[in-house]
Amino acid sequence: MSAGELARVLGGAFGGAALCTALCVPLVIRLARRLRWLDRPGGRHVHSVPIPRIGGLAVFLGLLAGSLCFAALAGWDKISTAFTATDLRGFLGPCLLVFLIGLLDDIRGTSPYLRLFVEAIAAATLIQAGYVLEQVATPWGPISLGPLAFPLTLAWIVGITNAYNLIDGLDGLLPTSGAAALIGCAMVGLSAGMVGTPALALALAGALCGFLYFNWHPAKIFLGDSGSLLIGFTVAAWSLKVTINPNGSHALHTMVLISGLPIAETLLTLARRYVSGQPFFVGDQSHIHHVLLKKGLGVPKTVRVLALVSFGFAGAAYFSRFWREGSALLSVVVFVSLGALALRFLRYLEFSLIADRLLQALRKSRR
Repeated sequence: MSAGELARVLGGAFGGAALCTALCVPLVIRLARRLRWLDRPGGRHVHSVPIPRIGGLAVFLGLLAGSLCFAALAGWDKISTAFTATDLRGFLGPCLLVFLIGLLDDIRGTSPYLRLFVEAIAAATLIQAGYVLEQVATPWGPISLGPLAFPLTLAWIVGITNAYNLIDGLDGLLPTSGAAALIGCAMVGLSAGMVGTPALALALAGALCGFLYFNWHPAKIFLGDSGSLLIGFTVAAWSLKVTINPNGSHALHTMVLISGLPIAETLLTLARRYVSGQPFFVGDQSHIHHVLLKKGLGVPKTVRVLALVSFGFAGAAYFSRFWREGSALLSVVVFVSLGALALRFLRYLEFSLIADRLLQALRKSRR
């Protein structure tokens, strides 16, 4: 496929998904208001009026439309061959299952344990289809995970799925961060000579861009769990697929960079709640976006800042495919330094307590 044909196919997938989603959102808003599938204000929510919460349905329809546009432009014979592949057929069922449990939660509400159980089933099915982290690339050669491959891959898929759900706390934040990760997936896949997975990633990114107009502050509709779980599950799966090296190992650092912001948010949240003794499943108002709001940035500016961070991670994921040992070490030092500066800026009380405890332990050891 020539560069021009590739651009046409990828652009069609992105544009078709964006257009379909933008056309579907007003219909979904009407449906949600008629059936009263609304997110009520109060608690940790920052909105002041009831907002429809099944935006994931419009995004899902946009993804289907973008996939059909890709099929029409790439040629149906190639698509029929792709759909007979085990990995693609194995992805569709689990993806639909995760989307449906999210939609059920948006409509009726479900237990977090039930969602985790369904996500684990979907992840296990995906692993059986070949989406498994069997070897990890290192500067000293690939390391085989052996019997740990299944549980670690399961933890990756379920963890990333919920990490994207965790950052869905401000108008426009998840669509921009999700689109950045998906564009990162597409760039990494294209650099490896893939076409199908990058096209599908761009289709979902296009759907999120079409949705963003209605989700920008003040939002007219929310993605809901149907949207956040769909994004998280697809990024988890496709980041596994596009980061495979020719020797069969996975570039774990690239996988992590693609979802850099959600992973950082999840790790910070777990650490904060562990130190403070709060239950892991109980929400709070100490997420990164809440802290930035308290510093006076406002919703649009906070989303722009975090979107810039997300695209920075996506760009780093792409360039990480060309790192060598020396540049990789330098990049690790840079990211650790930036992370330390970010923590200092956010000024979490829990991490100040950890630092005080470490200083006290060092002083005692010197005595």
